[in-house]
Amino acid sequence: MISYFLPHKNGSNSTHLIEAGLEQLLRSGDDVPKFADLPGTGPGDLPGQIVTWGSSESLAYLPEKQDWYEIPADPVRGLPKGRYWIGKLKGEKPLPDDFARNTMIAGEVRMVLGDGQYWEIPNSNLFPMKFGLGQNGEMVKVPRDDYRHVFKRTTWALDLLINSIQNNEPIDEEEAVNYCVEILSMNYRINREIVLWLGLLEPTLLTQFMSFTTEVDRITEIYEEVKKKASH
Repeated sequence: MISYFLPHKNGSNSTHLIEAGLEQLLRSGDDVPKFADLPGTGPGDLPGQIVTWGSSESLAYLPEKQDWYEIPADPVRGLPKGRYWIGKLKGEKPLPDDFARNTMIAGEVRMVLGDGQYWEIPNSNLFPMKFGLGQNGEMVKVPRDDYRHVFKRTTWALDLLINSIQNNEPIDEEEAVNYCVEILSMNYRINREIVLWLGLLEPTLLTQFMSFTTEVDRITEIYEEVKKKASH
């Protein structure tokens, strides 16, 4: 299982995760993390606490059995190096289930990411819908209220991909990575740093991931149309 070490922290307080830049791991309605203050020092020979969503065994600091990774500084958010460490058992590969929330967003597709494992990706075409009124008074299907935000984000991704295909322009990789992390964090307790640590995203996977979150058939159709025109 996965554990996190927060240097110089003690007591069961989710604010510690927010201060370390791990706010994306927290979600209303999800399982709460477990905290354990270390009696001695932890990674980097520092005092602090272990946090996990796993079993109670994950709350121990066992350097002979665990590998620990110190998170580098985040200059964008002004967060220092070593604000938290990620730990896993030696010789064991982190699994999607190690990060899975207690409930997944209804409507997802499975995709193999950079670690060679299947991850559940929310897809807007599979979201729960309800009937609503269109601008001209017609009956339309709209996403349920609790899915509106993610539906809006997948619409943004769809527009970005269509523009990229039609104008033969590369997508902004930084924006695309941030989008993929945001979508993944809906089903998993991860953030940008954890995604990069796991090696989940590759340049060749970005457009595929984004298309999997929205209208794959429409994107494929537009791509084929553009390719056909270019061949004439």
